[in-house]
Amino acid sequence: MDDSTAADGREGGGRGGGAVQCVFFDYDSTITCPQFLERFNAWAISDKPLVLEMSHEEILANFGGEARIEALKTMLGRLCTAGIHLYIISIGLKRCILPHLEAVGLLQYFPASNIFGQDSPELRAHKCLKGKLIVQIMEAHAWRFEHVLYVDDSVRHIEGAQGVCRTQQGPQGGLSVLLLQDLLRTCLPGSAAAAGEGGG
Repeated sequence: MDDSTAADGREGGGRGGGAVQCVFFDYDSTITCPQFLERFNAWAISDKPLVLEMSHEEILANFGGEARIEALKTMLGRLCTAGIHLYIISIGLKRCILPHLEAVGLLQYFPASNIFGQDSPELRAHKCLKGKLIVQIMEAHAWRFEHVLYVDDSVRHIEGAQGVCRTQQGPQGGLSVLLLQDLLRTCLPGSAAAAGEGGG
């Protein structure tokens, strides 16, 4: 799948009623499972430019390993196929996020214009308050509360989006394969597809 497939112009979505039309993901400890890097004496978090020096093996581990990456690909691929718009909003650095997503084959599901970090003017304009940026994007697409799901491990950022859209707080350390499956069922109720089954 290329970026044009993931981001084609389905304003308001092709999915009616209260169906989820957009998912906003946090990055660190939601999409990733941050590892402690002994050689840097630091956690592999995207607000640290040192992550750009990580090896491919370290990057794989930071996403939870190959099996979890395949589960992510399956979930994200099925959401895209269903016409659901995918975004990442992170307090990390976009310039650190993009190469890591590309290294594990996940960038294809997120057009670069749908990824925001603390170095993105759009998020900085809202003083890095994720809920404020979500409101701006929702208004631009005429999405209502029930159309949008926001997933983050941070209580503070989840609270900042409550009343704006649907929210789901994940555990620190990243969404497990089981939680990825649950998320897919939340977005595509009635679907027998599970994120851990098959490729993406």
